[in-house]
Amino acid sequence: MKWTISFSYLFLLLFGSASGESFHWFQLMGGNQLWFRFVVEEVDICPNVVVDGVEHLMDQHHAADGSFPLSCVYKLDLEALPQSFILDNREILPRFKKDEVRKIAVIGDTGCRNNHFFSPQDCKKEWFFKETIDAMLEHSPEMVIHVGDYVYRRGSQASTWTTWKEDFFLPATALLNSNIPLLLARGNHENCNRGGEGWAYFLSIAKECLAHEDPYTFSVNGRDIVVTDSSIERKLYEDVAHVNNVNNGKRTWIVTHRPLVFKNKEDLYVGNTTIFKDLKKEIELIMSGHVHVAQFLRLDGHVQFISGNGGTRLSHWQTSTASDSQLEYGFGIIDLLNGSAKITSYDRFNNEMMSTYLEAND
Repeated sequence: MKWTISFSYLFLLLFGSASGESFHWFQLMGGNQLWFRFVVEEVDICPNVVVDGVEHLMDQHHAADGSFPLSCVYKLDLEALPQSFILDNREILPRFKKDEVRKIAVIGDTGCRNNHFFSPQDCKKEWFFKETIDAMLEHSPEMVIHVGDYVYRRGSQASTWTTWKEDFFLPATALLNSNIPLLLARGNHENCNRGGEGWAYFLSIAKECLAHEDPYTFSVNGRDIVVTDSSIERKLYEDVAHVNNVNNGKRTWIVTHRPLVFKNKEDLYVGNTTIFKDLKKEIELIMSGHVHVAQFLRLDGHVQFISGNGGTRLSHWQTSTASDSQLEYGFGIIDLLNGSAKITSYDRFNNEMMSTYLEAND
């Protein structure tokens, strides 16, 4: 007698009996790749996915090692996406066309800062990351940018699965399950002295924690989005200078965790204003977090958009509320228009706080 095991039954054998949880998402990477990523507890074998009717075993990004669970990946080419992508008998392929994107969401600094010595954050009453995600998803963005700092709790002990699960994966479950492609930057809380090991296991292209990762470029609607690793501040300036030097006239946005500049409580610009002003006109937007505020700055034709108000305790000691700066929890939405873009900052109740425009360059 010939025995056959269906994919769904095999998946049940591998995963259904495990008491652990699993998380999956699509992640935009350099070279116009789209990675399908999967993390599962208490399992040692990556699952199969069915791509255009053909079963494929996902690659192992990291084995379960007692500290972190199994991390798997399957790489797709955005220039040749399949018609179907099935996991556990569910069609989950995002209907994403990188040259037809009209709405992008931006969020950052989302973990709960319960380790702070002065006035620690109450993760049950004062942390609104999940609620902010729910409000953001009401806009139906076609892609989501996270500008870094996913884990805060436990401070220097952030590289544990418990911290990553509680600070990011559980509250972000609705976002991950939406299958909206994510563009994820590395924050200083993901350096190798903090949450860097978890960053390498789950979100990075690298399999080991590197002190610094090279920038990569993702193209959308005729613009280059350059993602930089600013976990080391001086490396940010080096990478931005390089991006500026090699720009060949293409409209460019830079995603980085640390802002080049921000406005403090005294209404003064803090940061590297020199490099900011020296940017070519084609580098029109810098998206970042790090300072826990929503803020728009416009200098010499360039816009610095800070969206560091996704959940972590707000930076009342650094910044103040003004027409271009809001100390409320929330997120940003970028609407891509005909040649221009509107950036709107919303609070966690979906009230519009402020907006600005990027006009088409001549």
